[in-house]
Amino acid sequence: MTFRLPLFVAIIFSAVVFQSCKKGNSIQNPLSDQYFPFKKGNTWTYNVQDTFDGFIGGRIRNYDVVVSMVGVKNLSDGKDAYVMKFQYPDYVDMQFIRIINDTLKVFSRWPESENFTVPKDIFIIPFFNHQYYSSKVIHGFQYNYDVTYPGNFGNYQNVFRIDRSGGEASMIKNSYFIYKPNLGFIEFSYHLAFVDYITDQVWKLKSYNLK
Repeated sequence: MTFRLPLFVAIIFSAVVFQSCKKGNSIQNPLSDQYFPFKKGNTWTYNVQDTFDGFIGGRIRNYDVVVSMVGVKNLSDGKDAYVMKFQYPDYVDMQFIRIINDTLKVFSRWPESENFTVPKDIFIIPFFNHQYYSSKVIHGFQYNYDVTYPGNFGNYQNVFRIDRSGGEASMIKNSYFIYKPNLGFIEFSYHLAFVDYITDQVWKLKSYNLK
């Protein structure tokens, strides 16, 4: 079974929330042109190294995931959000993205976030060097975010690194995200340690197509 992505991110992701008009049927997102390419039809292909180690044994999987922007949807709370589709080898996942003022939020489609009040990931934008903040996310976890500006990452320039840490005594959830404005996530990882098992994922951008 493939370990489900815990953000797009944001992510793109993971871990992103959009400011809606009062009528709830349109999106105001003045920063998207600078930071997040949300245009319908944009795609990113990632290679995923997926490692699991637990009391029943371990496994290592390597597979590709295609992430695509499929448009805007009015959610059950009456507000619009961008929809990202994650095409795994054996299933499809969705994430819903909004920006409210300077806060970018990512919601999952799973029952615990159906009311779209508690996100699975939060980013404060625009990113800047030595940015630090904390936020409550789904399941009551407290995440700490530390943003730095390494500048270069591989062949990419002008990138930001976001380190996320948090969880509780029985469940530690740490991640990092490498993000380039106007392009998306270059690389990101997830580390989850829960009682008697550990899972790690590293997502690396293979290709992208922006409209």
